[in-house]
Amino acid sequence: MAGKANEFDATASMLGYLYQARYALFLSLQKIREVQDPDECFVSIEKLDDIAFQVGGNPVDILQTKYHGIEGNLTDRSTDLWKTIRVWADGITKGGLDPATSNFTLITTQSAPEAGLVAALLPTSSRDIKAARGLLDEIAAENSNATNLPAYAAYNALLEWQKDQLIGSISILCRSASILDVEKLIKMELRTTAEKRYIDAFCTRLEGEWFKRFIGA
Repeated sequence: MAGKANEFDATASMLGYLYQARYALFLSLQKIREVQDPDECFVSIEKLDDIAFQVGGNPVDILQTKYHGIEGNLTDRSTDLWKTIRVWADGITKGGLDPATSNFTLITTQSAPEAGLVAALLPTSSRDIKAARGLLDEIAAENSNATNLPAYAAYNALLEWQKDQLIGSISILCRSASILDVEKLIKMELRTTAEKRYIDAFCTRLEGEWFKRFIGA
């Protein structure tokens, strides 16, 4: 007979924290190859957002990570989605984030519905901002979800042009790599740095140093 889950079990939070750190390392290794001058690109964790990249002192990539061990759907009224929008909206209102110059990404292990708000915010070469805006405005006008009300208020506090710019800058990446698969992606990035036979040992040492800095930040 299965025991009742401990309401104080911190396993999920711990895995989410580890996922965030490991994903930040993976993205940092990618960034090294993408930016013109790596010395001008800085990554921060739990400052501007879960993960943020700044180039020349300006935030360019703002990312939230949401890890779930059991796959489900990211619904249009999901707490994960609206807590993320709240963080971004508050950052814009306070002046720390600029939707005109930053990319906003929600990385989640959950799946996307075929239609609706989440589907409208998936990566695409051309976005129907008007349609996505209509869905966001409609949901943010509701008052039946007490958990989401602060997020709705934060979104509604944005100016009209800020809402449009934010919507144009959002990407939701669903069914993201699991915490173990991210480790595999890191090792693939390291293939140009170390010989294949040394990859496992090199990755272990790199992650050890990374997590030490992450915890001490």
